[in-house]
Amino acid sequence: MPANQLSIEEQWSVDPSKLEQGEATTRTLTLKANGLAASHLPEIKSNLPDALKQYPDQPEFEESNNTDGYIGVRRDKMAIIPTEEGDYTLPAIKIPWWNTDTDKMEIAELPERNIHIEGSTAPVPENNVTKQQSTTDQAGATDLENNQQNNLAPITLTKEEPHWKWVSLFFFVLWLLTVILFWRSKRNTSAVDTKAEVNISKRKQLKKIQQACKSNAKKETQQALLDWANSHWPDKTINNLNALKEYSEEDFKLKLDELNNCLYGSSTSQWDGSSFFKSFESQSFDKKQSKVINGKLEPLYKT
Repeated sequence: MPANQLSIEEQWSVDPSKLEQGEATTRTLTLKANGLAASHLPEIKSNLPDALKQYPDQPEFEESNNTDGYIGVRRDKMAIIPTEEGDYTLPAIKIPWWNTDTDKMEIAELPERNIHIEGSTAPVPENNVTKQQSTTDQAGATDLENNQQNNLAPITLTKEEPHWKWVSLFFFVLWLLTVILFWRSKRNTSAVDTKAEVNISKRKQLKKIQQACKSNAKKETQQALLDWANSHWPDKTINNLNALKEYSEEDFKLKLDELNNCLYGSSTSQWDGSSFFKSFESQSFDKKQSKVINGKLEPLYKT
């Protein structure tokens, strides 16, 4: 992972040294790189003890530009809930990267952290149901005794099932069926809309690649190509052009090497974006994932 500078830091919503059993806190891990786009930054993984349950959120990305190029920022947030009291060690996080200024491999490290979890002190709620039942039974016994003393006939309560209960139940079932039908209809509509949005997004990405190649813009072509690849294979992590070669044919692999050489090597020759895009169009890539028409990618515009 080439960059001018790389750093990693953490933040906590609740001080981890003051946590109690069952109390939740949010840990935010931030990875910042100079000279590298945010989409190229890897996922920050942390292996926690079994007693610390973690629930990761979707990562956040930020990008900006300065005189040195891109500044990419990735934030990974996770909720952590300790299930047992005791002392625990959060292992160090190490991320290797290549310093393009010194031309050396370096390690960005977040040191290990020791935390202590206190036992839960929350009081157990008192069972009021038993007390209320006891009070009711005592009141009933008192009323019966008073009636007997006054020679009154005991009061008998009859339980009836009024018709309005059945009517209410009927309308409730009818309402429930209406909600279910509405939800299913909305879900089908949402699925169609989502598929259409994905198709539009892919076509825009292909158009970006074409425009960048037409302008012979190497950096923009690289970024557009990686954005397209990560959208095309959402279950894969493609952070550089070399990773894309796994899905490419031999002629396009050569084109990727040429682009890499122009971006990071010592080549001073003019890069031919038009030839690169023609080779890209002719690729079938992973046929299980890509839609191929006569050996080519789906055209940018349908007629």
